[in-house]
Amino acid sequence: MSYVRDSYLVFSISNHFAKFAERESVPKYYFSDNGLLNLFLFQKDTSLLENVVAAHLHRLHPDGLYFLKSPTTGIDVDFFLPDLGMAIQVAYSLDESSTEREVGNLIKLARGFDLARRFQIVTYGDERSIEADGIVIDVVPAYKFLLQRGA
Repeated sequence: MSYVRDSYLVFSISNHFAKFAERESVPKYYFSDNGLLNLFLFQKDTSLLENVVAAHLHRLHPDGLYFLKSPTTGIDVDFFLPDLGMAIQVAYSLDESSTEREVGNLIKLARGFDLARRFQIVTYGDERSIEADGIVIDVVPAYKFLLQRGA
């Protein structure tokens, strides 16, 4: 599958927590164009939102975009920009269960990983600020997030 990796159609991001060999062998793949992804999905909303955020971040930070996943700590964060110290989760909406999951992952990250200093959750339309355990998490609607230049 290496012939499509980081092509015009598909790009990959690596796990910042993984060892080098695993980083290169187990990346996450995203489509550069949401229209292509839309052809393959049945339940589209969340996957399309995550993909459009990934494509936007990849355009802005092609060499500095990662995801975070650690089976040891249970941390699972959609996107991480180490140069900005920014962790980003994507959730179509924040109901009770998704808020607990998304905020919980960011809190775990903030407690155990000094490089993470800024936290955002990108949603379809929600906008607010969440303070939990002394950590401020900005909830940003996708349209505002996509208009940001610095991520």
